[in-house]
Amino acid sequence: MASKDLINLGTTPDSGTGDSARQGGLKINNMFADLYSNFGDNPIGNDPNNTFYGYRRPFKDYEYKVGELHPAGKYTIVNFKSGGPTTPRDTIKNMGYGVDSEGEFVDSNADNIPDIFRDSEWYFLSRGERITADLREVSQGRTVHLVLPLARAGDVIEVRDSFSSWQHKNISIWTTPYEFRNVSQITEWKTHTPEAFSNYPDSDAVALTDHLSVKYYPVYKRVNFNHEKYDSDIALNYPKLDQKFNINDGKSFVNFSTAQDNTLIFTYQGPDSGWVLRRTTLISTQQIMNARQDNFEAGDWLQWNKPDLTVAGELELQNGQYVLPVAPSALQSDIDDAVSQPVFQVYRRMTANMYDSEALIQINSFLYDYINTEQETSSNRNTFKRLKAVFGRDSDGAFSNSPDLDSDGQGRPKIYNGFADATPSQVFKQVTVGSIVDQTGNILLITDQPFPGMVQLLVPGARVDDW
Repeated sequence: MASKDLINLGTTPDSGTGDSARQGGLKINNMFADLYSNFGDNPIGNDPNNTFYGYRRPFKDYEYKVGELHPAGKYTIVNFKSGGPTTPRDTIKNMGYGVDSEGEFVDSNADNIPDIFRDSEWYFLSRGERITADLREVSQGRTVHLVLPLARAGDVIEVRDSFSSWQHKNISIWTTPYEFRNVSQITEWKTHTPEAFSNYPDSDAVALTDHLSVKYYPVYKRVNFNHEKYDSDIALNYPKLDQKFNINDGKSFVNFSTAQDNTLIFTYQGPDSGWVLRRTTLISTQQIMNARQDNFEAGDWLQWNKPDLTVAGELELQNGQYVLPVAPSALQSDIDDAVSQPVFQVYRRMTANMYDSEALIQINSFLYDYINTEQETSSNRNTFKRLKAVFGRDSDGAFSNSPDLDSDGQGRPKIYNGFADATPSQVFKQVTVGSIVDQTGNILLITDQPFPGMVQLLVPGARVDDW
């Protein structure tokens, strides 16, 4: 920042000994320009009916404008409450939250304020915003929704639980879709977004990679580009603008049910990557091991097409086997900085098809049958406690033999998040595979047949978070 340059007021009024009015105004302008350049940025247009939509607005010298300020060093308290107006969700065409089956905002009061903006369990974040989400007035088991804005590469948003109020409450994260009205808006966006390399924003631009390095596309609503207010050329020539609305039991696929005392840090890495989430804790304990996760598909394995690798008479790697380099997509630098070999465990996803729920159905059927048919007694109460915890919410109704499940009338225990809440992509089985490692953190997995799955890593000596 520039050095302090105060206005010289002179010895007495109108004595001619201080700065002139023009010189004083120049100092004021310089101060504002300095503040905004260090603590803010030019705004991004969020209204598709106005100019500068979707990109960082440029300012000309003659406009005498310097942008918008972003919070610095302070977390603004945002209060969430249950029991207020609720946001409708279109279930006819699955267009998303706050909109009807045509994709138009629902405005029940006809006052030009959409219902979704009245809902005290929804909050639309802004670029550079830092908030404390106060959930003390949110009922257990309820879900609050946070919507990330349109952004530019480098934007950072932080949300934290300063009041330790997130326990047994769901935090659901969504992104904002692009709603270009005409082709000229898209051309203008490309011109002012050089990091897009002349590409228009597709699914990656609204993606969110969670803290486990899994990438989702959680737009809170779908844009109906076939509506008359959109040029027909958009749906025809820019099909990847159309993002589907996906939902998981009323929540986004990026959802946290156990985030007490956490800070969620969202960084926008540009239209080719979208948002990246980092999750940390407010508890002031030094981290010795950092947990990382590498998700992979069967096609990521490489077949060893060299001759058999034999060292000192030992067959280490056989021709035709498959190898997988372990490299988490987020915070790879942690492994690069590891002081010794990370501890890791390999898991195989139980289905190659991420939408095949047969394994989940069988697991949940077993758990449900036991809880609903066996009589709970003092001798098996501990078993029932374990079953309730791993089963989670029951969308088919309350358990007849378990009145103590704290049901909300639909048989959904509020405090548990179990297999009944999972999706096929989230269910894995621990497996044992061969590996080749060194002492600097590099890992090659070895298998006879490739499979989809994940690697959980604990990295010693990696960067320590300092709060």
